Amino acid sequence: MSAINHHTGGAPADLKFAYVDGASPYFKKLEQTFRSDIEPIYGNQDAELEEIKKNGKRRCEVLLNYGDPVAFIVYKKANERLSLGSKTMESFKVKHFGVMDGKPIEAYGSILVRRVIKLAEKNFAQGVHMSLSARNQKTIDFLRKKDFSIQETDENVQGAKRYSARFNIPEKIPEKVVESRKQEPIQTVDSRKRRREESPVRNSHASFDECPSAKRRETEEDYWRHKNQSNVQSNSQCNSLVNRTPKFPLYSNTEKQHELTLKAKYIHQIQSGHKTIEGRINSGIVLKYRHGDKIRFFYQQNPADDAVCKIIAIRKYRDFKEMLEREGYQKCLTDVTSFERAVDVYDQIPGYANRAAQNGVAAIQLELLPRR
Repeated sequence: MSAINHHTGGAPADLKFAYVDGASPYFKKLEQTFRSDIEPIYGNQDAELEEIKKNGKRRCEVLLNYGDPVAFIVYKKANERLSLGSKTMESFKVKHFGVMDGKPIEAYGSILVRRVIKLAEKNFAQGVHMSLSARNQKTIDFLRKKDFSIQETDENVQGAKRYSARFNIPEKIPEKVVESRKQEPIQTVDSRKRRREESPVRNSHASFDECPSAKRRETEEDYWRHKNQSNVQSNSQCNSLVNRTPKFPLYSNTEKQHELTLKAKYIHQIQSGHKTIEGRINSGIVLKYRHGDKIRFFYQQNPADDAVCKIIAIRKYRDFKEMLEREGYQKCLTDVTSFERAVDVYDQIPGYANRAAQNGVAAIQLELLPRR
């Protein structure tokens, strides 16, 4: 497979990443780097290089500077589930991470970190983790400066202590919400008092355009989903405009919600609790889904016969066959009797096989929510 190039986010125009496999012109230099820099610390890397060569469970990207490889990232394609006390999280596993030609990590480390976080977000991961040897102290110190949590483990690698590095990905706030807040003046006690005295909300005939809290609400409601209703002033007319009827009145509306059409038989499988995984092409609206969001599944013939679920996890795969192998086909399609038939169900959907090859597949783990 030839290298696939794409520009780095925020990096100079002459820097870009390229995928590497056995057919890549950059593989030879990558192999030399593994032999000279990684094997003395982590031991024999034949198995790792073989996975990269055949583009198996690992994927490698090199950072190019005017076409010359200067740094690299090796990561697992599928997320790993980490247990953190009583909680679990989907985490993006980085296997190797470093620079070439003996340069210090500071030379390209910031670009590598930004790329890793971007890849993790695209993979629906809630965090990033990697294992490091105590002999790689400079990289450990660098990652600590980049807000990675560094912890010593009880394990050793080639006679040296093993450390774990973990980074939690914060939830992003849409730019329109940030911009709307920038435009609001900082309020002091006096300014709030003066605003209450001058506010047209006190006028029972105030229009929506005159109601400042409603205008702010209109800007932010798509994101916050009525989270701050208790902070809205208790004027009857303003509240009637701000506290609009929830989109899904039978369910809690405190989280971000989505709608998806689905065949009636699959909705009934969700309602019965047997179908817990929904497989979709990893593109379009699916890229906006996050852990904790809600999805309402319905069909046009009877929209009231719906199912609202909470997203427990989102895991990414190369294609539907890999998804069905890893997740279990009976969790996705409860009415089929064999793995081969389950693969055919997805592949027979027009255009699905090609779109899956281009974008990958998202396995959305669902928890059915009871009606209120």
